[in-house]
Amino acid sequence: MQRRRTAILSALWLAGVALGVREASAHCGDDCTAPLPYILGPTSELLAPDSVLAYPVPDGRAAMALPFFTLAVTDANGVPVNGSVEVDSLFSLIVWRPAAPWAAGAKYTATGRIDTAGWAMAEYGAPPDACTTNENPVELTIDAMPLPAPAAPPVLVETEHTIVDSDSLDALVCCDGAIPGRSYGPGSCPALELYDAHPCASLRRLGALAVHHTLDRSALSPAASGNLVTRVIGGTPAPRVFGGVRLYAPECVRLEILDVARGVIFVDERCLGDDIADQLGDIDVDPTARLAELCEGQAYTCEVSRSDRWNATRCKTWPEGAHFDVPEPMPAPAPVDEPAATTGCTMGERPPAWLLAGLLCLGLGRRRLAALARLP
Repeated sequence: MQRRRTAILSALWLAGVALGVREASAHCGDDCTAPLPYILGPTSELLAPDSVLAYPVPDGRAAMALPFFTLAVTDANGVPVNGSVEVDSLFSLIVWRPAAPWAAGAKYTATGRIDTAGWAMAEYGAPPDACTTNENPVELTIDAMPLPAPAAPPVLVETEHTIVDSDSLDALVCCDGAIPGRSYGPGSCPALELYDAHPCASLRRLGALAVHHTLDRSALSPAASGNLVTRVIGGTPAPRVFGGVRLYAPECVRLEILDVARGVIFVDERCLGDDIADQLGDIDVDPTARLAELCEGQAYTCEVSRSDRWNATRCKTWPEGAHFDVPEPMPAPAPVDEPAATTGCTMGERPPAWLLAGLLCLGLGRRRLAALARLP
């Protein structure tokens, strides 16, 4: 019987590995926090006669995108307009500069094409049909007035202080058979999973100061506004071209504003967070009261394994620190006003949840599984 169980466990492991490989190669190559763009568009559809076309590329990948991006510009009669392409890596822009100034009051069409399929193949080894390639025709209107002289635009800064429970695995204390871990899947960020829907509380909270810079574009003409792009240096993540940043400690944040047509950079730097320094970053908390509400049995913590989940064979009582054998999980409560779901097993879960689901289908206990698998 022991040999048969070991063979079944090995088969499940190999099937799961193969499943993970198929999923990883089948998606479009999108990273959860930095997906490949399916479409690129210019910063503005209204340009000054002395302006340029600027295409922002997310996540600082303008140079990487350039081999997969083509741009055709035509006038109102469909005649191609000559121009040159350059990359601004600091602000992650693909810039198209016309060979001659735009004709004031005229209309043009700029058709950009980003070969996302080719990019995914080259960057991630995705198959040819994993994602689509799109064209984006945009009608451009040329203003009558040239750009104003370069000048620093007005900057607006908004901040928001938040404190939330930390979801780090080493910050959790659990009870009643819970074994938390993180699941991973192609194109999705790792998500914290509390297996069997049993309770855990956090030993820490995390304070953050969200900082969002914007230009006061109401004080600018539309053509001048479209000629300006920004990037933020400081905070997390950094540097960042789009959106805001988060501070987990007092820090000076630098906003850089680029006048794309003239290549002039303006700087707005602000130091933030000193007044709430003790409420930023990790903040220790006592989870005793919360655990009393959640738990039927002993609270415990476990070591975090290399597979980014708790190791159920290496646990200690909390807060005493004595060796602890994790019990079998208690049955999860049925949904309110609904019949309890019929217990069943599927193999469609994302790793690492698929392995747990398959092993539970075999009727093996967690401690027996740990002994069989020799989990790290």
